[in-house]
Amino acid sequence: MSTDNYLYLHISNDEELGKCITLLKAENKKYEYLTDYIPLETGRDVLLGLKLQGTGAQFCYGYRDEGALREIGPCTDASFLSDEACREGWFTGSMIGICCQDLTGFGKYADFDWFRVQAFADTMSGM
Repeated sequence: MSTDNYLYLHISNDEELGKCITLLKAENKKYEYLTDYIPLETGRDVLLGLKLQGTGAQFCYGYRDEGALREIGPCTDASFLSDEACREGWFTGSMIGICCQDLTGFGKYADFDWFRVQAFADTMSGM
């Protein structure tokens, strides 16, 4: 957990595209979108996934009624998520979680049905 170093897969709303998803990388206060904004279908439950292999992080997304997840962005070397990579301050440790940010100030909210961390092979099947 660091305000300078993180990977952020997030669903947002674009004025032209509507509901969309993208992946942001922050490394020592340098910000880079690893994907364009990808439109999402409205009215469908979205699944988000992360596959970790060594220092590689591959994010995925899909729709609950399809079950299969598709990769989003490149497999990213996540070794910058460490004390050694932080130029300022310190790194608390890698965490995974969900959040809601209302940047409009209108008190908007998000509904999350569930959050689960489990082996990737289990995540890919039966959803």
